[in-house]
Amino acid sequence: MGRIGRMKDTDDAAQEKLSAIKKYIPVGETPEAALIKMAKLGAVIDQWMTAGELTVSAVQCWTSIEEFLRIVPCTVMSMMSENLIPSACEVDVLAHSACTR
Repeated sequence: MGRIGRMKDTDDAAQEKLSAIKKYIPVGETPEAALIKMAKLGAVIDQWMTAGELTVSAVQCWTSIEEFLRIVPCTVMSMMSENLIPSACEVDVLAHSACTR
């Protein structure tokens, strides 16, 4: 959340992700402010995963991201999956863990 808050709307990574989001889904009347938050989230996750050499992720979307950013991460996570980088909501990780015991 801190990295997203510190990232400028004009940051190259955020703008690239914003462009990718707009190509990926019909944004309709989604407020630009929400789209840029989504783009920053995606850019920060990309940077974090690259720096950590990570190939899979899980995010606490219920309710952290919705409460703090006022967006849902579904588009960003779908884009990751489309690029063969799996990302799950925390509830899915817990459900999977319970099923494999």
